[in-house]
Amino acid sequence: IMDSRNIKNKNIGLSNGIAIVKDFNKLDDDSILCLKNIENPIRVLLNNTPQPYKLSMLNDEVLAKGVTNVTLVLSSQDKVNWINLNDFQNLSLIPSIEIHNNTLDFKSIDGIQNFKHLKSFSLLYRYGKDIELELLRECEQLEKLTLEEPLTKQHHDKISKLKSVKKFNLKNLKTEYLTNELPNAEYIEVYNLQDYLLHAKMPNLKNLRIYNSNKLADISFLSGLNKLEWFYLYGLNKIDKLPDFCNLPVLSKVSVNNMKMLTDVHSLTSISALTNLGIRATGLTLDTLDWLTPSNFPELKNLFVELTNKKDTAAFYERFADKEIVKSIMLT
Repeated sequence: IMDSRNIKNKNIGLSNGIAIVKDFNKLDDDSILCLKNIENPIRVLLNNTPQPYKLSMLNDEVLAKGVTNVTLVLSSQDKVNWINLNDFQNLSLIPSIEIHNNTLDFKSIDGIQNFKHLKSFSLLYRYGKDIELELLRECEQLEKLTLEEPLTKQHHDKISKLKSVKKFNLKNLKTEYLTNELPNAEYIEVYNLQDYLLHAKMPNLKNLRIYNSNKLADISFLSGLNKLEWFYLYGLNKIDKLPDFCNLPVLSKVSVNNMKMLTDVHSLTSISALTNLGIRATGLTLDTLDWLTPSNFPELKNLFVELTNKKDTAAFYERFADKEIVKSIMLT
């Protein structure tokens, strides 16, 4: 674990268990070498064009020595976009890159193909609709992709060809636009999901998180994800009922939050191995949850339920007074 007393450079700090290199260009050689002794995850921040020899030192003396928990964070906050991934060829071993761009003219990730060991790539804030996502196919070890801007139809087609990716964070996903199945996808966090074909295009999902998707009037597609272990639903305000889960043998964690129309979650009784449950929905009452008892859920270990008023919530928890469970915060 990082001991800040051993790091003398003021540009290296610790925040929430993560070592932050505030401005990599300002590190001296000794401070760069010290990074290989840090066990915490490391975020290396750059907000201007890098110095090549420092990149080489980070690559050859830190990354090449087995340090794999390093994320390169490129930030462009002013009116001039300085980010050119071809400037980072000396950092070929970097496993994770985030681009935080606040300019309107960021249109190219050319150079991404130089990172043959890249496992995670994130594009945040503004970038052009014609961004060449097809270049990510050259990153054959890529496992995680985050795209913060709403997806275009063209984006969908390019994502469909990223067969190695296991984890997606996407916005405005319309699965019918995916031209290929993505069998390696195990995790997806999606904002404003547009349609109902997730089970057909990502059939092996284990962890699913859907946020603020008010176009969805039916989530029966969940029943077709037979490898699903955990799902989290937030702000699906047209959904009044959870679907049947009988065909989901490994599902054990469920969270539903801020779903205004939800009045029926009785299908949870079909989850025999339920261990973690979180419910916050104003349409549910103490009476409509009369079946949610320790005897019906013997494996339950972690529970959060928030009803319309505190009195009903307290009365609900009395059912579990004799059972050892963690009354947790909302499961996310």
